[in-house]
Amino acid sequence: MPAALAEERTPVSVPLPPSTPGEPEERGMAGERERWRDSPTLQDVTPPVKQPRRRQLLFIDQETQITQEALQQQIDNTLIQTRPLVVISGPSKRTLSPADLLGNPCTTLPPELLLPWKHVAVVTALTGSALL
Repeated sequence: MPAALAEERTPVSVPLPPSTPGEPEERGMAGERERWRDSPTLQDVTPPVKQPRRRQLLFIDQETQITQEALQQQIDNTLIQTRPLVVISGPSKRTLSPADLLGNPCTTLPPELLLPWKHVAVVTALTGSALL
């Protein structure tokens, strides 16, 4: 136990070093004034010359420009940029028979495959007993 108590000693207090008078806390406002007074004088500096803004280009060509009136007419006329409606007739709506649907390929086949297709794709009518 006595060895443990010897290890638990408090450290010896060490006095803080004195602060120098040059530190801002002690000088206060007087130190600030001295610093401004001792600083070298600044020379007058002229502001930098601003370059003028670039002007926007003007395209004055009577052949390619459109007048304000013509532009307004085109805006007002909604049909100027549209074409009249043309009814496109689609494929015929006739229904094909099952024999036509099953006898023809669904896509185009090369000639060397079309002939074997025609030989195999023969549709025959079945009788009632063959349906079961």
